[in-house]
Amino acid sequence: MKRSLLELDPSGDTILVLKCPNMQSGGEQEEPSLKKSKKKKKKRSQWIAQTTVPINANEPEPAIEPEIAAEPETAGGLFRPEPAAANESAGQSELTARPECKMPVVIAPEPEPETRVEQGADIVTDICALREFTPWDVYGEPTEVRLRVSSAHLCLASPVFRKTIRGSFKESIIRRDGFYEIRASEWDIEAFLVVLDTIHGHNRHVPKKISLELLVKVSTIVDYYDCHESVDRYIDIWIPQLESDLPKSYDEKVPIWLSISWVFRLTIIFEKMVKLAVMQLQDLMVMRGLPLTQAIIGT
Repeated sequence: MKRSLLELDPSGDTILVLKCPNMQSGGEQEEPSLKKSKKKKKKRSQWIAQTTVPINANEPEPAIEPEIAAEPETAGGLFRPEPAAANESAGQSELTARPECKMPVVIAPEPEPETRVEQGADIVTDICALREFTPWDVYGEPTEVRLRVSSAHLCLASPVFRKTIRGSFKESIIRRDGFYEIRASEWDIEAFLVVLDTIHGHNRHVPKKISLELLVKVSTIVDYYDCHESVDRYIDIWIPQLESDLPKSYDEKVPIWLSISWVFRLTIIFEKMVKLAVMQLQDLMVMRGLPLTQAIIGT
């Protein structure tokens, strides 16, 4: 039994960091637009403005009276005037000793302790909590989810993971605690976990029933990491449950089924969907972003 949904291997040697989770759609994965980015930055500036201590511009600062040192008394009880040079140096020291004007105090969020970078997987036990993860936090910073995985399992199942871990890619580093750290971004966290659970042999955590929307996300991840063999055994379970809803005429599900059948080599379903698309003379460019061969899209 896994201690956390994100701990694929409790003794794993690799931390997989998923940046901006749940940005993946059933079709094209959109990059965060400039408009979204500006909106996030605006929220962050609003937060800084709210946490800044206001200063009343109309209220003058209290005058600071310099301390006047007592002049030494002479033997006859009279005060001897100080030389002019001494007065000038005293004035300069008073100016230097004058405290600086107070600036607005910005209350910044407390930085996470250094040990946070070196820890293992995040602790999440509820699948609903994973679905609620947003790509950015409330301050406009990208969300990061940490999963503890086995490099041996990843390298065996996926040539892409193997090149990332064993090659000199910027997505892979060796941390000071000896762990590998590899990075991914924007995948739907639930679909990503389905693929990782199949790779690590967690059969009881792989769903026996799956929605069409989740399956097309899984197919995109499988195609990207080229790990078809790990998921093939579950296709025979998932597809019969969904085949009854195959479209009879062209609709928005045809590109989805085209993608799924292409990735998992479902020849009969693929041929049916191609016929529907061609007969209806629909624009196949709506499938942009799904793993389909360019030869089909170009026909």
